[in-house]
Amino acid sequence: MCSVVSRSCALVACVAALGCGEPAARVTLAPIDHACGRPSGATGIRVTAFASSRDVTRAVGLEERVDLADFPADTEQLGVEVVTGGGAIGAIGKTAVLAFSDLPDAATIPVFMAPPNGFCPTVGTLTEPRTAPLLARAGEGVLVVGGYDAAGVWLSTAEYYDPATATFTAIDVPEVLGENGFAGTALAPLPDGRVAISGGPRQVITLYGPADFGESVLIESRAFHTSIATDDDHVLIAGGCAEVAAGVCAGSGIRKSTKIYDTRELGSYTDGPRLEAGRTGATVFDTGIDDTGQRAYVIAGGTPNPVLLTAADRFTLETERSVVIMDTHAQAARLEGGAVLTAFAEDPAVPSGLASVIAPGVDIARPISRAPDLAGVRLLGLEDGRVVGIGGSPAPGLLVYDPTSDRWQTVMPTGRAEDAPPALFAPSLIALADGSVLVIDGANASQQAWIYRPSLVGPQSGTITVVPGGTTATTTVLSAPDPATVSRTDGWQLTALSEIARALVGGPRMTTGSVTATTLVREGGVGLVARHLGPGQELVAEVVPGVAARLVQRSGGTTRTLCSGKVVPPIDPAVAVTTRLELAGSSARLVFGGTELLACSVEGGQRGAWGVAALGTGARVVVETVFLAR
Repeated sequence: MCSVVSRSCALVACVAALGCGEPAARVTLAPIDHACGRPSGATGIRVTAFASSRDVTRAVGLEERVDLADFPADTEQLGVEVVTGGGAIGAIGKTAVLAFSDLPDAATIPVFMAPPNGFCPTVGTLTEPRTAPLLARAGEGVLVVGGYDAAGVWLSTAEYYDPATATFTAIDVPEVLGENGFAGTALAPLPDGRVAISGGPRQVITLYGPADFGESVLIESRAFHTSIATDDDHVLIAGGCAEVAAGVCAGSGIRKSTKIYDTRELGSYTDGPRLEAGRTGATVFDTGIDDTGQRAYVIAGGTPNPVLLTAADRFTLETERSVVIMDTHAQAARLEGGAVLTAFAEDPAVPSGLASVIAPGVDIARPISRAPDLAGVRLLGLEDGRVVGIGGSPAPGLLVYDPTSDRWQTVMPTGRAEDAPPALFAPSLIALADGSVLVIDGANASQQAWIYRPSLVGPQSGTITVVPGGTTATTTVLSAPDPATVSRTDGWQLTALSEIARALVGGPRMTTGSVTATTLVREGGVGLVARHLGPGQELVAEVVPGVAARLVQRSGGTTRTLCSGKVVPPIDPAVAVTTRLELAGSSARLVFGGTELLACSVEGGQRGAWGVAALGTGARVVVETVFLAR
């Protein structure tokens, strides 16, 4: 027998694709060997299969094998929790996304275990000391580029982090790329696992992956810009400055142009929208399909235009110029539903905790709860819908922002004190394929790196319950893309400032399943949201008193009725009612207060977020609970 907290654990699996009449496939979960992932006092193990059909959890003793005969064949991830005395969870981990039914017999699946909401050092150290390197996902791992050494000299080297072993390997860098380091260079991960590397000290763009660098092609001079893959074959390069000297911006000011390069022929590009604000050192976010049916982008964070100090840019690739968004800040992270959180002042300015959210379709960022007054914090959106802040001065630590409560919480990391990083300032952060976060120091040249382990809730999760007005801490999030639509003085209330105000459950992304909401409908109507890909693309089940219930497809500013049903009776605003939307295969069903209002066929769709909505300008809906299930 074996244990998850030992070096490996054999899991006996019999899945539909393999046939349960045959000998069961043997799959080995191999926890990556690190002391902080093996808590003392362990009493048992829980293994969860996150599947597109349903989640299944099995609890076993430390020396038991787990029979996975009834785990779903469509399992997409496996999560592991180590239970310690009193039922506490001492360590957690999750695999990357996998095709469970296609796993070969005797397959080994690595899992990095760490204390929940805590840190573990990586098993291997960086191949050389480096501070504030550039990071980009490259396949399942991470490309680590540049940074600078203890003397402040920009490095011309790179390495690869392999999450299967939690180790780093040096990568040969072509001479044309390595000259003068990588200050001001931008990295953009591509859908196929490669990374586009552009600008900085050299006027080139090149591709890395899967194991080395490709040919470098000349482009216009640009540094401290931002870049993002817009589809399988194109990369947007935006903003920044004209050139870099001595590791900082130089030349003739901020570039407001954008270019879209074809990765199939790197010398080929088209001009993109012109930026109205323009920032250096910013981040570009894909915020989903907007009300025009186009994919929208936001550039925020970094150093602002000296004329427009608080401005960010929002645009689609089809527009001529960006829209200016005012009242933004220096650090940025994604939120659910196409929103972007910004907070803190530019380093090394006086510490500030000012924070705001760039909401879809709103041209002034909405103020949110103030964070602690810090400098040197770096933000990252987590799979469960929260935002983590790591590092900072004068009181460095770990911050978590929960949009459900609109609160910043300073958290003491769990686990052993010797495993936590020292005081960090401006660290480099990146989310890994298993939902954890790779952390590298931004102030001290070191070879050490850490893994931060947030909750296991993510896109593959199901069976989520949210109680947004609850007083106890939960691991689930209900997030309104526009925080101005939420009030918390009389329950957790959504108020529609226009035709719809949404609140989305953080984490799960589903094509089929169900969402059940218990609400008090004070005014207007209540809606249930499914397959949300942005404010311009989603399914909405509409329940409005005196009107026939409808299931509509919102797509690019148009609303198409897929089916309608019974007229909705009057709703008592003082009585909580339950509304349920089910999508199973090609069928949809809407139940309100125990009565079926409609049932019809629907076409397949893409995976998206699910949630609840207030319908009609001025509508007010108090959300008591939301239950999401596959």
